[in-house]
Amino acid sequence: MHKKLFFIIFLIGFNSFGQEIYIDTESNYSFNKNNEELLIFKKDSVSIYDVNSFHLLEKKEIISPPNFDFSVYHILDKEPIHFVEINGGKVYQLNNDTIQRIDNSYTHKMVWQSNVFTYNDTIYRYGGYGFWTTNNKLTFYDTVTNEWQIISSVNGIYPKGSCSSFYEILNDKLYIIGGEKVNPEDLNQRINNDEIWSFDFKAKKWENLGVLSHSIEYSNNSFELNGNIFSSTYEFIVEVDLKNNLLKQYALDPMIQKTIDVFYKPFVHKDNIYLWIQYDSGLKLVKTKLDTLNFNLINEQALVKNNYIVVLKLLIVIACIIFLIFLFSIKKKYKENSNKLLFKNNKVFIKDNFTNINADENKLLTLLINNDFSITNENLVNNFYNADLDRSQNIRNINKFISDLNLKLKTMLNSNNDILYKTVNPLDKRMKIVMLNRDFIRN
Repeated sequence: MHKKLFFIIFLIGFNSFGQEIYIDTESNYSFNKNNEELLIFKKDSVSIYDVNSFHLLEKKEIISPPNFDFSVYHILDKEPIHFVEINGGKVYQLNNDTIQRIDNSYTHKMVWQSNVFTYNDTIYRYGGYGFWTTNNKLTFYDTVTNEWQIISSVNGIYPKGSCSSFYEILNDKLYIIGGEKVNPEDLNQRINNDEIWSFDFKAKKWENLGVLSHSIEYSNNSFELNGNIFSSTYEFIVEVDLKNNLLKQYALDPMIQKTIDVFYKPFVHKDNIYLWIQYDSGLKLVKTKLDTLNFNLINEQALVKNNYIVVLKLLIVIACIIFLIFLFSIKKKYKENSNKLLFKNNKVFIKDNFTNINADENKLLTLLINNDFSITNENLVNNFYNADLDRSQNIRNINKFISDLNLKLKTMLNSNNDILYKTVNPLDKRMKIVMLNRDFIRN
């Protein structure tokens, strides 16, 4: 009796401490943050663990399609749980205890290393590699047609296409960061894609945000912390801080180093990071406090090259050139006009000086300017005819009037050239015309 009681107490105590969590190469997992549950899918079962205690909450059998391999599907924490093919268009969902296919697509092998995510309860996919190309398509899974549909950009601008990129969603915008692309000069080679693009889900348009200051490529051991992306290479840990346009490099932490070649992503919850560590023939989940990791900063730089500064400098140079041209033209115009006459408000201006003119002088100058700087002698006589005098006397007075005004203007200009003069009408040599020399009149 005592032995049975001891055995029962031992089992209860053992179970309360939780269990170790393992995963193999044909399995996969999903983390439900709201419920704080980790779901491990293995062949014909799903095991549900409390992520805080590693306590097994439930293990239930599921019915999956023949030869269904969980490791070749993205598992999306969506209600119900969805399985999206990593390198094709197939989509399954878990209904009760059965995994059922719901799509009308196929394994086209055109989306290797693409970005699959959910936004507003819709499944999206961007980019990917296949058949010597990296595509630039942003698609979504249409639950009405059960097919993948392409999203067009209203501005007609699209990225060049990439795979192995990072993505992040901030303020209703999708950011595609770095990755790789096919070398256009050698389709068998993939090279760094150093651009960063954003897609505005509300405005439905793409925008090129510039060139990265350092090449960034997706790795399976990447995770998110405080809204930033962390990824490890064999040399250091990289932090991508979109909000502050920063790219930081840290010394490689020994614990993180163990996850570099692991296929399954770590994840962060509360103050802990959960890492998949190689263990015998499979992987073991290890939980460790974030503050125990060594984030020793070794370098910090702008995430995106300061192209705006280059553009700003270019704009400043262009503005300076335009200003100098404008200044030169103003100076040239001022120089040209500095010794020219300006008629305004019964005054004649030259430089900063002016001379008053009488009503008849102002009338004559206005007539000349409004008639392309010339007027026939006949029109002149008609405009200044004095009925109390005969025609010959009128002509003499008008000639004297023109001569006196010409002398006044010449004196102001200190010029020997006539400003007002009579000449023969080129259209009718029998007629005389009075000319105002436009070379001495300010524009």
